[in-house]
Amino acid sequence: MRNFTREWQKVTFGLLVIAFFSNSTHDAVANDKSAAISKRALINIITSKHFVAWPITGKVTSATGEALPGVTVLVKGTTNGVTTGSDGSFSLTVPDQAGTLVISFIGFATKEIAFTKAGTYNITLADDAKTLEEVVVTGYTSEKKKDIIGSVSVVKTEELLATPTGNISSQLQGRAPGVTVSTSGEPGGSAKVRIRGFGSFGGSDPLYVIDGVPATSSGAGISSIIDNLNPNDIESVQVLKDAASASVYGARAANGVVIITTKKGKSGSAKITVDSYYATSFFNKFPDMLNTRELGEAYWKGLAGAGYKVGDAAWTHPQYGKGAEPVIPEYILVNLNGTRIGGADLEALRLSNPALFAQYVDPANYDFKNHQIVKSSDTNWFDEVFNPAPTQSYQLGASGGSEVGTYALS
Repeated sequence: MRNFTREWQKVTFGLLVIAFFSNSTHDAVANDKSAAISKRALINIITSKHFVAWPITGKVTSATGEALPGVTVLVKGTTNGVTTGSDGSFSLTVPDQAGTLVISFIGFATKEIAFTKAGTYNITLADDAKTLEEVVVTGYTSEKKKDIIGSVSVVKTEELLATPTGNISSQLQGRAPGVTVSTSGEPGGSAKVRIRGFGSFGGSDPLYVIDGVPATSSGAGISSIIDNLNPNDIESVQVLKDAASASVYGARAANGVVIITTKKGKSGSAKITVDSYYATSFFNKFPDMLNTRELGEAYWKGLAGAGYKVGDAAWTHPQYGKGAEPVIPEYILVNLNGTRIGGADLEALRLSNPALFAQYVDPANYDFKNHQIVKSSDTNWFDEVFNPAPTQSYQLGASGGSEVGTYALS
């Protein structure tokens, strides 16, 4: 049995010490020869209202009468509490005022007991049936959560839809313990789901079962099959992580199993659902990029740092030339029927053959297929590529039916 706090006992002891050594409180008498506290003053201090504490004792049992060790018994609104011993008993001291005991234990419903005086309280905790009665799909059947002996994680639809993405694999990230989800970072790329780590020679992808049918690989791959599912059409997702799943699916379950159950129509009045969201993806902070001149100067410093000097065969660049300073050309590239020229070579043509140079760069001769002309600039391509990307999703669904048949559309 362990007391969480003993503030009350500490305060009581502290006040007694102060009163004992004080010469001005509760009729304490002091003189030059000795200091003493009268019997009457001490009785007044001990019996004072502020020093009265209530002992609370009791025992916590289950609905079947079994003693529950390790149950937390806490005074509501404070940190004063204890845990029950091996026989389910507890004992704690509280101030002399009405309060509430909060009794909690894993697997049992939390209970609150009010008290108005000292006494013994025998408490019975009821099973928390909500978590135990949840139905989980395991293989080709379904079981109640309390009957499952294997390692199963259940992901609720509300948790999946909390992540604004159309990729189910990405929505699993952080939703199930023991499941690792990683992405390549490629725009539009699918996520990789790993349940039993990385290292299988035959692949590490888990087996996906959609409405009882195992998903087999097609030309696009299994991940694409899963990612093409609409998250709004999913009723539940169960992840089977231990070896028990092999008894149902065999060797295909070596890397774990992800069971997906889609929504189905139910008998009753028609139900219309509308879901939508709008999101924007953007970079929070861009790196400081070099402009055209800064890149040339950095390249020249690199050549000098490598031991080269002006005039060496290595002291050259197709765009910046071969001089003592990098020269920014007016045109980066001209592609005339497959003949490519640009940078320093094109600038040299400006002096050696002005007529041919003018023909190359004449805008009137531009043709995207046969005559491309590219001028130099200080374009920040990082900024251009990673512009804010808006994402919109609108979902409309209808479901219902009768005893004859049901329907679900989305």
